[in-house]
Amino acid sequence: MDLLIKLDTNGGKPDKLKSLLEKKLLDYVAMDVKAPSESYASVTGVKGFEHKIRQSISIIMDLAPDYEFRTTFIPGLVEESSAEDIAKMIEGSKIHYLQAFRPTDTIIRPEYQNLRRITPEELEKCARHIKPYVKEVKIRS
Repeated sequence: MDLLIKLDTNGGKPDKLKSLLEKKLLDYVAMDVKAPSESYASVTGVKGFEHKIRQSISIIMDLAPDYEFRTTFIPGLVEESSAEDIAKMIEGSKIHYLQAFRPTDTIIRPEYQNLRRITPEELEKCARHIKPYVKEVKIRS
C-alpha cells in the first residue's frame, strides 16, 4: 500500500523494536524518555526498566531511518533539574521534543489531575540544559 509506518514506544521492548527495525518495517520511531535513569522507577512505577530504556535509545539511534525522542515535563516529577540527565541519555541524537504535562480528568493517577502545567519559560530553561547534548531541541505546545 506504500504507507509510511510510525511506531510510538516507551522503549520497554528493545528486542521487538530491534527486530522491526532490522526487518525495515518502520519508517519513523518516536520514543518517550520519561525521566533520568536514576528516577525512572519512581516516575513510571516500573522497576528494572532502565536498562531496556538505554537499549532502546541505542537501537533507535543506530537503526531507525528517522526518529525523535520526547519528554513530558511534569511539576514535581520531571523538571528543569532532570533535563541535563535526560539529555545525557540521548546524547548525540538528532532531535528531542519537550512538552508540558497537561492535567486532565482522564489521567489514571488522580493525584496528577490537579498538577499545574509547566510554563513555556520553564520549558525554555529545560531546553537550554538539553541543547549541548542533542542536534536539535524543539518545544511542543
